Amino acid sequence: MTERQFSDRIGNVDERLIRQAGDPPNYGVRRRKTALRRLAALAAVIALMAVSFTTGALAFSRETVVEVSAERETLVLEELGLTLILPDSWKGQYQLVEWEGQYVVVCPQVREAALAQARSEWEADGMEWPEELDRNPFSGGMLFYIFGIPEALTAEQLPDSDWGAFASFTEVRYLLATEERTYLLCHASDVQFTEETRALYEQLEGSVRDIRIVVDNVLS
Repeated sequence: MTERQFSDRIGNVDERLIRQAGDPPNYGVRRRKTALRRLAALAAVIALMAVSFTTGALAFSRETVVEVSAERETLVLEELGLTLILPDSWKGQYQLVEWEGQYVVVCPQVREAALAQARSEWEADGMEWPEELDRNPFSGGMLFYIFGIPEALTAEQLPDSDWGAFASFTEVRYLLATEERTYLLCHASDVQFTEETRALYEQLEGSVRDIRIVVDNVLS
C-alpha cells in the first residue's frame, strides 16, 4: 500500500508523519524535544485509527491450554480474554495505561526522567510546555502497546491487507481477532529514554519479544 493510500485510510494526516513512521527504530541520542514532538504526532495518527475494544475474542493459531501460575508476572486484560505473561525481571518496573482505546505499557522511571528532561529543554528555549504530553503515554518510557484495527483478520491475512503497512514503521505481533477487530502488540518506534535511563529501558524493551500470550487460557 502506498503512502498516499495509507494516509487516506486513516484520514487527513500530513504525509510527513507517514514518512517519519516508515523510518526504522533509532535508539541513538537525540534532542528530547524533537523526539517527543515526533512521538506526539505518531500518537495522534494512532488515535485517529483507534476504536473501542469489543468482547467475544476468537484466537487463531492456538496451541496449548494452560493455567497461568499466580506467581508469574502477568497482565490480564479481561475485556479481550487476554493474559500477557511478562518476564519476571519486569516486576515493579512497568505500568499499564488505558489511553484512547489502547492498552499502553510504560516504565514509570524512564517516563518521568524523559518528561523532566524534555520539559527543561522546552522551558530553556522559552517555549510553553504542552500539558497533553504529561498525559500521553507515548511521550516517554513506552515499552509496547496493544492496538485494535477495525477489521477481522487472521495472522496470515494481515500482511496482505490494507493494514499490513501498519507494520512498516514498527515491529508488530499478531495477538487475536474478534468478529470485528484484530489486535496487535506493537513495539516502540522511536527514542523513549534519556541517557541516564537508557540501560534500564533497553533491558525492558529488549525483552518484549519474550512476552508469552494466553488467549482464553490458550497459550500461543
